[in-house]
Amino acid sequence: MKLVRRFGVFGVLGACWLVAAGCGDDDAKKSVSDGGSGGKAGAGGKGLGGGSSKAGNTGKAGTPSLGGAPQGGAGGEGGSAVSGGPGEGPGGDGPGGNGGTAGEGGAVSGGGAGGDVAAPVAKDCAYSCAVDADCARVDEGQAGKCHPVRKQCVDPTNSCEAHDDCIAFASFWPPAACVDDAGCIAGTESCIDVAGSGTCAPRPEPETGCAIDSPVTRKRFGAVGNVVVCASPHGRCLERECTFGCSDPLFSGGCELGGGKGTVCNEVSGLCECTAASECTASGVSACGASSLCECAVDADCAAGATQTGLTKCVSGKCGCAEASTCPASFYFNAPAVCE
Repeated sequence: MKLVRRFGVFGVLGACWLVAAGCGDDDAKKSVSDGGSGGKAGAGGKGLGGGSSKAGNTGKAGTPSLGGAPQGGAGGEGGSAVSGGPGEGPGGDGPGGNGGTAGEGGAVSGGGAGGDVAAPVAKDCAYSCAVDADCARVDEGQAGKCHPVRKQCVDPTNSCEAHDDCIAFASFWPPAACVDDAGCIAGTESCIDVAGSGTCAPRPEPETGCAIDSPVTRKRFGAVGNVVVCASPHGRCLERECTFGCSDPLFSGGCELGGGKGTVCNEVSGLCECTAASECTASGVSACGASSLCECAVDADCAAGATQTGLTKCVSGKCGCAEASTCPASFYFNAPAVCE
């Protein structure tokens, strides 16, 4: 069929050259142009999630110019095994392209890995309060403060949240007693800010500096700016209470002296560390844990000091209380014992 149409078109051209008057002068000056290519088929849909997609739409051939042979439209892209439609056009039927392969489905993902289970935490004996007045002591000792977050009575002289809170404790600075330098010994002390209150701290001697402690810069209380005072760098906050770190020369039962909780001093943490269970002979411990700290292993390890502390159960290597009834009686007027 293509051959017949091709001869028919060339026959018309031959007649124009033979009879110039019939074809016109303008047509006689034109060159023969190439035939236009057939148009592409519409793109086929792609499969999602493993399902079969549809075949491409039928492509349409381009309109042929003089003397050209049109081509059929290419088959559509994408789609399943279904073939693309055939091209359409006066130049002839082009074969349709094959449809694309269907998309593959997504792999089934496995369940996420289980998270680590937190180890149980030992509970401590404490004394519940609502306001500072609840923490007045029955023995007329140092009045306590009601912690604003934990709502437990705390000793303001050694309560802490970080090591820096224990500088006054380890340096033996007196309790808050000044509102500015006028309340301290003139020329030798400065009133500095300790947890929002004023405390007198010794300044370095002009010639000898700090005799035992180290010079530190602290914020003034009742005045603008900072001042250098002598302070101990060995105070450590352990379990929210200030204590002397093992690096302090005044530390009683130092690691190397056989305190029963390890023989190596970690100066950063302030704790004695162990290398073997044989070093763990103090009350409440009998094993050297993975963190190189002496720990309890069974409830019996906690029994020795249970009368004074109320801590009768070994939980995750630490002695803790079982219930409020095992805790020492409260020495505050209106703060009952709790185990939490």
